[in-house]
Amino acid sequence: IDGDGQEFVTEKSTPALYEHEYGEAGLPSNMVYTLEIISTSDEGCVAQKSYQITALATPKADFIAQPEVANILNPLVRFDNRTEEIPNVTEYAWDFGNYSREGIIENGGINTSLDKMPVFRYADTGTYNVRLVAINPYTVSGVNYSCSDTTYREVRINEEIIMYIPTAFTPDDKGLGANNTWKPVTSAKNFYNAKIYNRWGELVWESDDPEAAWDGTFRNEMAEMDAYVYVVTAKSTDGSKDYEFTGTVTLIR
Repeated sequence: IDGDGQEFVTEKSTPALYEHEYGEAGLPSNMVYTLEIISTSDEGCVAQKSYQITALATPKADFIAQPEVANILNPLVRFDNRTEEIPNVTEYAWDFGNYSREGIIENGGINTSLDKMPVFRYADTGTYNVRLVAINPYTVSGVNYSCSDTTYREVRINEEIIMYIPTAFTPDDKGLGANNTWKPVTSAKNFYNAKIYNRWGELVWESDDPEAAWDGTFRNEMAEMDAYVYVVTAKSTDGSKDYEFTGTVTLIR
């Protein structure tokens, strides 16, 4: 009798092998079952022995990331822990992307947490495989046990380019910190293009170099004081997203 309301019978000539799963979801930890073995001889003699079996509850790890896809301008991700836990027993070990599958948490640090509901700010773009290990530690008869469950989810931090475009400049070599050129300041390093047009739609200046600047000339002569239209285009580093910025810049003399 397995102590869980079930009975198993075997003949004397048959090797006895009995498997039974103890415990159910939601049961408190350290459920103790009494296993009774009753042996009856051909002559009707009965022998009985009891064993105690302790069933330790195992958590079911689960979580969601909010958001699952963020961008580098706001790379803060909150992790909503939805583990089926035992209150005041279950412990947690998180790794936010730099983990080793050989261990739960090898070393503490900025990429790990033991909080139940951590918040993590990513420092770079990329796809991160976040790991949560839920652990139920027990001590039974002076022996330490640990029941755990592990789950993974991906979090992606996308690139978001930064673009600052001046609206006026004065190419006259005058004044403190002379504002002699027009140059967008951007985080985009690849797939970049900037164009300047005059009021008649003529292309005054163009460059694919994010470090290049317009010096206020057109056809090797100083351009007239006027408002010019700029069109700046760029792509994300992986080429998956297009950006376009348009507006006017005033050349002042």
